[in-house]
Amino acid sequence: MTLEAQSVRPTVNTTDQPKVRLYPNPATTYVQVDWNAQLKPAKFVVVNGVTGKQMLTGPVTSNTVRLEVSNYVTGLYVFRLFSANGSYISGITFQVSK
Repeated sequence: MTLEAQSVRPTVNTTDQPKVRLYPNPATTYVQVDWNAQLKPAKFVVVNGVTGKQMLTGPVTSNTVRLEVSNYVTGLYVFRLFSANGSYISGITFQVSK
C-alpha cells in the first residue's frame, strides 16, 4: 500500500472569529475591549468578579471600551455586553494580575 502526501490548506471561517476581543490579558492597569460592529447594538456593559461581585456597570456608545482595573484585586473577571432591553449579547473572561 502506498500513501501519497497531499497538501491541505486550512480554511478560515469568519463566523468562527471572536466577536469580542480584550487585551492585554492578563492586565495590571487597564483592559481595552473591542467588538465587531456587526454585533447586535450593545448598550451597556457589566463586569463581575468570578465570585459574582459586580465591579462595574455602565452605558456604551461605541464598539470599544477602555476599563481601568488598577484598583481590582488579582483574580478573574467577566466582561459582558447587553442590549438596550437587557438581553445578553456576548462576553469574555479576563485576568487581573498585580
